[in-house]
Amino acid sequence: MDASVQESRKGQAELVRLREEKAAAEKRENDLKLQAAESDRKAEQAKREKIEADQKAERDRLQAIEDQKLAVAKARQDEINRQTAEAAEAKREADAREADKAHQAKINRAALDIFVAAGMPRLVQSRQ
Repeated sequence: MDASVQESRKGQAELVRLREEKAAAEKRENDLKLQAAESDRKAEQAKREKIEADQKAERDRLQAIEDQKLAVAKARQDEINRQTAEAAEAKREADAREADKAHQAKINRAALDIFVAAGMPRLVQSRQ
C-alpha cells in the first residue's frame, strides 16, 4: 500500500504541477494579450495624434496663406492711402499758392489804385 500511496501522491503532485504550469502559461498568455492590447491602444493613439498634427499643420498653412493675402491687401491699401494723402497735400499746396497769388494780385491792384488816386497816372499808364 505504501507504493500505491506514493504513486498516488506522485500523481497528485504531477497534477498540481501541471495545473500550476497551465495557470502560469495562461497568465503569461493573458499578460501578452494585455501587452498587445496596450501596444494597439498606443499605436491607435499615436495614429490619432499624427492625424491631428497633420490637420493642425494644414490649418496653420492655410492660415499663413490667408494672413499673407491680408498683409498684401493691407499693404496695397496703405499705399493707396499714402498716394491719396500725397495728392491731397499737393492739391492743398497748389491751392494755397493760387490763393497767395490771388491775394498778392489783390494787394498789388489795391496799391496801384492808391497810386492812381494819389496822382501817379502817367507812371501807371506807361507800365500798361
